[in-house]
Amino acid sequence: MAEYQCPIPGNRAGKAVASAMNFRNMVRTRRGTTLVEMLVVIVIFLVGILAVVQIFPGGFRLLIQARKQAQAAALARSESERLTATPDGIPEMILPTPAAAANNPSLTNLGPAGVSVLPNGDLMASDGSNLGHWMYNSGANRFRLIESEHHRMSAPRRIGTGTDDYGCAFLPTFGLVDGNYAQVSGNLLAIETKIPADLTSVGTDLYGTATSFGDFTAAVSNTATPQLLVPTGDQTRQYRVWLNVNVTRDGNPSARTLRALLISTPVTTVPSGATEHPLCRVDLNSLASANLDSGETLSAVDSSSVRIRRSYREVGTFSNDPFEFRVIEPKRGLLLFNPTAAAATVADGDGRSPLQVVVSYATRDWRVLRQDVRFVEADQGQFKLPLGSIKTNNPSTPDGLNVSTIDSLPDDPIGYQSPLASHFAIIDLETGGLVAEQTKTDGRQLIQVDKAAGVFRFIDADQSTPTMDITIVLPTGGVRTVGLTGRSLRVLYEVKEEWSVQVTRAASRYSASGLLPDIGQYYIGGTNTGLGGAATRIYFPAVDASQSVNVDKIAYIRAGGGRGEISAMRFNLRYRTGDPINLPSLDIREAANDAIGFDFNAAPAVSGVRGSSIQVRTLWNPDQVSLGSDTDANMSKINTWGQGWRNRLTQVFIDGGAGK
Repeated sequence: MAEYQCPIPGNRAGKAVASAMNFRNMVRTRRGTTLVEMLVVIVIFLVGILAVVQIFPGGFRLLIQARKQAQAAALARSESERLTATPDGIPEMILPTPAAAANNPSLTNLGPAGVSVLPNGDLMASDGSNLGHWMYNSGANRFRLIESEHHRMSAPRRIGTGTDDYGCAFLPTFGLVDGNYAQVSGNLLAIETKIPADLTSVGTDLYGTATSFGDFTAAVSNTATPQLLVPTGDQTRQYRVWLNVNVTRDGNPSARTLRALLISTPVTTVPSGATEHPLCRVDLNSLASANLDSGETLSAVDSSSVRIRRSYREVGTFSNDPFEFRVIEPKRGLLLFNPTAAAATVADGDGRSPLQVVVSYATRDWRVLRQDVRFVEADQGQFKLPLGSIKTNNPSTPDGLNVSTIDSLPDDPIGYQSPLASHFAIIDLETGGLVAEQTKTDGRQLIQVDKAAGVFRFIDADQSTPTMDITIVLPTGGVRTVGLTGRSLRVLYEVKEEWSVQVTRAASRYSASGLLPDIGQYYIGGTNTGLGGAATRIYFPAVDASQSVNVDKIAYIRAGGGRGEISAMRFNLRYRTGDPINLPSLDIREAANDAIGFDFNAAPAVSGVRGSSIQVRTLWNPDQVSLGSDTDANMSKINTWGQGWRNRLTQVFIDGGAGK
């Protein structure tokens, strides 16, 4: 019989042996990672990471540049909105400094308007004169002469505690002011183009009037020896005269506008049988010749260009004459006018008009940024400025040599201003006083400034009342505590990287010139054979490039014969490729494509040319410069530094603007 063998259930021993053998074989077929392999992997990983990381700095730079461009656009937009909201504060034009005017007065030239720079940062002119620190004559600061800024006379108010501290307070739109005001004048006088025939001589250069001539009327004769007749009075009067002249400079003819020339009249009485004070005669040829630059010779005076304003007199105390003012604080540009000026009127073509304030001055520094604010209760006394990074160190210019423009304000309120708030100040627009930053007695902070974020916050100055109060250091002495809500304030601050907000504008009015145009003039192409120019173009000075002008009327000749007229048209001024005159121009073919020239039989062929645009340019430069003992090398360094300027431009349009 065959033997039967019963199988062992589970056969666990056999499975264990098989598993052990499989594990041993598996271990034999798997090897560990060597050190070399690990290093190779790390190197490959690092190379990849570095390739990716290199992308980020460029990306960060682009983000920073985009953010700054957005901030620059916001600053320019804010300033343009401020100006268009208060058009009576717009000047007739903004001019280059004398140094810049003599050294390429183009807005695209941002370099220093001089020839060398001293180790202390002072800029030297070609004639050896010291122009001051180079930052005040480069960048935006090359153009900072404010010409004929117009304002309505304000209502009288009290700005101090003294009996003489009552009047019509005035602060300029673009202050702080560098030096003294160039002129403080009133309304334009009406101009008679024919000398009255019923004049009677009453003395040297004085004429009596048999008929009423009017306090705000002047007469100009249009002759080879043009004369100007202006009213006199029972007090000395001063007038400011603007006129165009042709001169010869170094043997070459040139056009110029002489601005705000000062003339004075004597004290007079009304002659027997007359209804007005005598008129004072002014020889315009003599007046112009006395105000030419060295090396210039007068060729002719354009008597049709004469404009004249009566000036306000600076006095110590007010009388009953509305044409009086006092200088209260020169660096802020704070003036106080006779309180009677608020109700005074002058005769003009439309009847009678209230008195104006027309001032010309140099703004100290476009790097002083301005922000006008008016708080409501919901603000809780806190405000964020458009830019952070307010300067902290002093000196604070790119060369590390010059101090803050704001911190050079007079220290009348010493004890009220905190050294922690340098490069920062707040002016009360009601009184012209400075808002106190701390208490004088115990130094308690009244304004906290987060310079990095550009945020400031008021702390209640009068803690005994539930409202938020501020303390104002009055410009004539003493302090006043007032409620913050509804108070109009102007914040002045300076920001790192030399941020500037610069305003330029096309001249409020232009006059024709037979030579290459000066600022505020235009030249019609082809009218001077020596200059030439395209027969359908009107040329403007270089400073007006990219600005816009309105023209009331242009008479032109059509290509197929006949005549046409362009009325009330706006033109943009630009450079044109291949033009023999390298100046910005308008071309009438842009409005009438069949025009071949101007129709000079329709006198005048061109009339009513007025600037219609304001440009606000924001500039900044993040670089630094180190000056040494070599003045020429310093100039080269600053020119290299100037290549770092960035800018953003915004243009707005206005209807004629100031100077109407």
